[in-house]
Amino acid sequence: MYTTFIRPQLEYASLVWGGCNIGDSEKLEKLQLCAARIVTGLTLLASKDALYFETGWEPLHERRKKTRLTTMYKIDKNQVPEYLTDIIPNLRCNSSSYSTRNSQNYNIPKCRLQAYKSTFVPLVIEEWNSLPLN
Repeated sequence: MYTTFIRPQLEYASLVWGGCNIGDSEKLEKLQLCAARIVTGLTLLASKDALYFETGWEPLHERRKKTRLTTMYKIDKNQVPEYLTDIIPNLRCNSSSYSTRNSQNYNIPKCRLQAYKSTFVPLVIEEWNSLPLN
């Protein structure tokens, strides 16, 4: 019931708001942990790790990160509409004539405000660039 009716509500449009502040993210995690306690019957004394182990669920912040990286993979492989590929900056090898070890990384856009830094494009590019090449 939870994974069918409640979790989709918690993850709706997470690509847009996924870079929310820590307080809001923790509120969502508390909702999921409350549902996990109901499902498993564990008490309030049970740890988060025990609840996630018993249910087999992932924390919502990890699910949001996987969704962002999956979308970035599709953007990288041109499996999305063109308007999505247009919002991602060029690879470093396309904007520089020098051969560097980070040439397959994307340029991170300049972020003057913290609010912009936590939006989809800068956040996913930073996460994507930190992945190993394989």
